[in-house]
Amino acid sequence: VTDGTNPVEGATVSINEISSTTGSAGGCTLQNIPVGNQTINVTATGYENYTDTITVSSQDNEITITLEEA
Repeated sequence: VTDGTNPVEGATVSINEISSTTGSAGGCTLQNIPVGNQTINVTATGYENYTDTITVSSQDNEITITLEEA
């Protein structure tokens, strides 16, 4: 999770009832996400809430999310 330039630490990333918080590099890991289309939500203080539909495969999935300042 970035702000377009820098990592966003402390953002909450959620899919269904599974969530994690980003570290200093802006990354986190969510495990046991069902394969298929899922809704991802990202919230962080000082930024607009982010919601999107992503496709989860049976392989490792890595996505980059850019948050907009509130």
